[in-house]
Amino acid sequence: MKKFNVMYLFNYLITGVAFASIFVAIAMLINFGMTELLKNFIVWMIGGGIIGLLSLIYENEQLSTLGATLIHAPLTCLTALICGWFCDYGDGSVVLLITRMLPFILMIYIIVHVVLYLLNRASVNHINQQLNK
Repeated sequence: MKKFNVMYLFNYLITGVAFASIFVAIAMLINFGMTELLKNFIVWMIGGGIIGLLSLIYENEQLSTLGATLIHAPLTCLTALICGWFCDYGDGSVVLLITRMLPFILMIYIIVHVVLYLLNRASVNHINQQLNK
């Protein structure tokens, strides 16, 4: 078995959650039909997958983190707004949809990037400590 690594464990956790989500959605569809809750769940599962794929932009070594973020942020925002539109969060109004969703999208985006920054900073500090030994 590999040495214990939180990210290794997290990858397995996320894989399990992803498969469970898909199978629960299928079971709910078969047993209850397309309910409003299931519709929201499926729309956001698809939207989350798209946002995850959009995050591959950070793997491009030719882009700085800022450059990748400037591409990723509007595409992520657009994806979330489209999901919100399908879920009718704007009650048929694009302006209302943006007004309701944009603050939350920005807040979540900022929190995720602050956490990633802190994790990267901790990683760099750990590597520097190992190099200084």
